[in-house]
Amino acid sequence: MATSLDASLAKLDRDRIITPLLSIVTPVFNGAEFMERGLGSVKAALQLLPKAIVAQIEVVVCDNHSTDQSLAIARSFTLPCAYRIIQPPEHYANRTLNWNFALNTAQGHWLLMLHADDMLVTEGLASVLKACQAQLYNARVVLMQGQHQNFDGVNAPQRKYPLWPLPALIKGSALNNKLMPFNVPFIPLLVIRTSTFKQANGFNACYELVQDWEMWWRLLKVGDLYYYPTKMGRWYMNLWTPKYKARIVQEHIELASHFQELNPTLSEATLTQAIRLQIAKARQWLPEISIDTWTAQFPKANLFALTEELDAQQANAIIQQNGRRFKIWVYSLLAWGSLRWAGFKLNFYISKLEKRFKNVQFKF
Repeated sequence: MATSLDASLAKLDRDRIITPLLSIVTPVFNGAEFMERGLGSVKAALQLLPKAIVAQIEVVVCDNHSTDQSLAIARSFTLPCAYRIIQPPEHYANRTLNWNFALNTAQGHWLLMLHADDMLVTEGLASVLKACQAQLYNARVVLMQGQHQNFDGVNAPQRKYPLWPLPALIKGSALNNKLMPFNVPFIPLLVIRTSTFKQANGFNACYELVQDWEMWWRLLKVGDLYYYPTKMGRWYMNLWTPKYKARIVQEHIELASHFQELNPTLSEATLTQAIRLQIAKARQWLPEISIDTWTAQFPKANLFALTEELDAQQANAIIQQNGRRFKIWVYSLLAWGSLRWAGFKLNFYISKLEKRFKNVQFKF
């Protein structure tokens, strides 16, 4: 592992890249309960890397004027790489504003946003760096994703996801047409090309729970996703409070009302199916609210004339059916992406051989 990373670093040095390769950014507000675990996982991962490679990383903690010990815990850490602790000019009640402030200060070519309650897998950071270096000059790649595990801090982590064992280069348009209308295929620990993030003006502050989903739509319009089959982190599964459920229903319905704007090429059948899925989720998450009540709260849902009453059984059936279809599409796109990546690599090596033997004359 160290040998291949040393070779990657040597290439970076030859190209005189001064800015860090990767910025690991943690926005936080009152996350003292998790900060030590999350930053501890970063420190453990950094300690496995050679010093010269650690120099290609920066870590940024952006504290949104916490009222607990978050800031003190961040200050208590020493890391072997560049490490900054910053705060926005004032407390942002909208957490998406803090996310944008944090990520816009990053200096690396790539961004990895690590939530305060998430963790890096100790050996996963080396794989992230290899992917960052390998795709640095492939401008078509705007997002990168490895494998992750869900965990709740009590039980053993769930199995890694996705299980696909090969690298893949997936077209952004394919993801936007087949997966994004229904759900986000790769949520936690996504690596973003910094220049693309800034050109897109970051996350949409109209949302505080589905802001990542909305932005992936926009980023995938201009580029592709590279998948590397290595476990890189763990995603903490928070308990859903009644307030959280109400907010996430509101944002899902609100975002669904903009699906056609985000992707004007969506067919009517796909759009209707996607909106119906969001209504089924609303019924499952808020079973006590009648259809009349929540369509009054979220009037944009009425634009799609999908106001029929769904009971819990019907909603469950819709969610399960879409879940199976979604999983099939995830692995279908990964399989096709692996073939695409293999073709890309083959063309690359053929091109290298052609350059190498361009002026060679063979005598027989």
